[in-house]
Amino acid sequence: MATLIKKLRLLQGLLTGEAAFTGPFHMMVDVTRRCNLRCIGCRYHSPVARRPSPGNHDITDISWEMFSELCEELRAWNTRTLFLLGEGEPLLHNLISDFIALAKEKGMHVTLITNGTLLDERRIESFFDAGLDILQVSLWACSPEDYERQYPGSDPANFQKVIDSIMTLCRLRKEKARTRPLVRLRHPINRLNFRKVSKMADLALSTGCDEISFSPLKYTKGQLEEYVLSSGEKEELLCSLKTLAERLRLLPIEHNIAHTLLRYDAYTESGAKMPCYAGWFHSRVRVDGTVTPCSPCDINMGSFAEKSFGEIWNGAAYRSFRRQAMTAEGLSNLAGSCDCEHCCFAEENLRVHKLFKPLAPLRFSRGPYAP
Repeated sequence: MATLIKKLRLLQGLLTGEAAFTGPFHMMVDVTRRCNLRCIGCRYHSPVARRPSPGNHDITDISWEMFSELCEELRAWNTRTLFLLGEGEPLLHNLISDFIALAKEKGMHVTLITNGTLLDERRIESFFDAGLDILQVSLWACSPEDYERQYPGSDPANFQKVIDSIMTLCRLRKEKARTRPLVRLRHPINRLNFRKVSKMADLALSTGCDEISFSPLKYTKGQLEEYVLSSGEKEELLCSLKTLAERLRLLPIEHNIAHTLLRYDAYTESGAKMPCYAGWFHSRVRVDGTVTPCSPCDINMGSFAEKSFGEIWNGAAYRSFRRQAMTAEGLSNLAGSCDCEHCCFAEENLRVHKLFKPLAPLRFSRGPYAP
């Protein structure tokens, strides 16, 4: 959780318009581009739609040297939340447990995002030893039949393998009287599964997960149109999520339904209703060192292989991005490089906007969040 000083420094930067006086509140670091699945909704490996990220694709895995140097810089910039993920499957990197241990040594709160197919007892034990805080398992399906549809060409038996691995982790955690890692089941929503959000919550409860998390499908610039919900289907989903939230209210599991509802509302195909502040509180580093403002944004902010993170964080590209993202016209100009529909930072953007809005004119004229 960000300290008061860090929040005040964020506001200080916003008032200047371009320069940041504190590091990202949280950072995503890709560890590999390799993957063992072809999820329909994945922008990198989908069999029906792909949008490659910027950078050198001859480099498939982040090096130990780059990761350790990055952790040292992030500590200096007071960044304390780290997400380890990948354009592929992080468990394919043989140093993943070492990365977690190093980040914990540097004072980070670490979340590992995985498809769960490579989880086994040996890896689970290594996560205990490394001090992992949250294990997030992404799962598009709640049955073997659904799994086959969501992951074309994959063995439907993977579904039960993932479920068994989650249960093994929860069992071992209890046997060892540990409180970490927490287990978050992440369920991306598309046209094939939107009527099964309640079943996914039941699955999270039955396997012992601590959290159930939902996320809207990213369109990948229109390439996944056949999997996007119609307006009627969207309304049906929102009603189902509200009903589910009420059912989960007294059950021993956390959820992000309020945030999911906001994501469906705050950013739409017609354009953003408020400025984007992601360039002030978030960053992502790809395996080759390429830095981008967020996951669905392909604007190259610079290379960590060539410059320090501090030089990139307050470099010309980041300053330009922050300046443009503060206005409707600027966001429109960024649309070709950024997929802003159903923004994953909708809640954080709104929180920052409410703090900053009274302090300075934003010159942002569109939507209900305008001053």
